[in-house]
Amino acid sequence: MNYWKQNKVYKFGDLEIKHQACHRLGVWNIQCPLRCGFQICEEGHLNQDFVTPQYALVYVLSGEGYYEDEVHGRNEVTPGCFVQRFPNVKHKLKLHGYSASFFIAMPAEALSLMKLTHSLASLEPVMKLGILPTIVQDYLQMIGELQSKRDEELMDVAIKFQQIILKFHQLARRKLKPTSSVIDKAISILSKNFNKKMVLPELADSLKLSYGAFRSQFIKSVGMAPGDFRILKRVELSQELLLQGNSVKETAAHLNYPDAYTFSRQFKKITGLAPSTFIKMNK
Repeated sequence: MNYWKQNKVYKFGDLEIKHQACHRLGVWNIQCPLRCGFQICEEGHLNQDFVTPQYALVYVLSGEGYYEDEVHGRNEVTPGCFVQRFPNVKHKLKLHGYSASFFIAMPAEALSLMKLTHSLASLEPVMKLGILPTIVQDYLQMIGELQSKRDEELMDVAIKFQQIILKFHQLARRKLKPTSSVIDKAISILSKNFNKKMVLPELADSLKLSYGAFRSQFIKSVGMAPGDFRILKRVELSQELLLQGNSVKETAAHLNYPDAYTFSRQFKKITGLAPSTFIKMNK
């Protein structure tokens, strides 16, 4: 068993996440078939011509840059993105400035099984899910499991790893899942004009649906209620505005919140971070 620890700490809401990693069932390098950790890079992160024999996922909490390979070209990476590292595919991952990210790697056979069972949300290398506290908790659980279990218990850990990876893909699938034209129209309306009050029964009526039928169809297609979806899209846009240099007060006003306090409270509920903390982490 190997551990990798340095005196670096990343603050995520009330959590303090340490720079750490654990490799099991092999030597201390990327050949190790089961590994998981959290990486903090204060002056940028770069993997040049990187090749892993496993299937790996990187979840970026802080930092912006890109992923690039010969097949998919260059893909933008921002906070809240998942980066899929496919087995034996040479690629480049670059994050500028201060960055913080989780990683997990499993044997390539796990990917083969997920492909056979059509469990992957996408074969694109980069998927954006947003900053979700539930994902952070899942990663911390995986690191703890890998560090604490005996070798003879690692099969159970590997199964849990795959279950959590499948959960990540299910979350991504909800964002990528095809929807009906009515729900597509609703998604488009709910994703803009945040300076106007949205009355959901009126939206349903404009789509020639009762509110109950509209809400039921929306949840079935998108995986969440229309009101929750609008809140999520509002917070996603607020992240973009904050990263563009807008203050918390300016962002709250732009998105028609009654005040900065109400905006900050909703932002933290969704992301686990105060807006001011989010700004500091992404400077």
